[in-house]
Amino acid sequence: MRLWITTAVLLGIVLIAAATSRTSAQGSQHLQAGIASGEKLSLAFDASAGGRACTVIEVRGDFVGCRTESQAIGRPALEQWYNLRLVARIDRPAPQQ
Repeated sequence: MRLWITTAVLLGIVLIAAATSRTSAQGSQHLQAGIASGEKLSLAFDASAGGRACTVIEVRGDFVGCRTESQAIGRPALEQWYNLRLVARIDRPAPQQ
C-alpha cells in the first residue's frame, strides 16, 4: 500500500512539473517579434524561399493580419492572416542611414 501511495504522489509531481514547464516555455516564446501595425514586412514560410510582401494591419496573438498591394489595375488589395508559428523568416527593410 505504501508503494502505491508513493508511486501515485511521484506521478502527480511529475505531471504537475510537466504541465508548468510547458506553460512557461510557451510564455517565454514571444512570437510577435516586435511587429507593429503599419510596418512593411516580407514573410517566408520556407527559410530558403522568397517571402510575401505585406503591410501589417494588426497582430492578434500568434497571427498577423497583412494587407497586400494591389496586383493589377482594377484588382483590390487583399487582407490575409498568417500564423506566425508557421513563418520561417521575417524580413524587414534596413533602416535608412
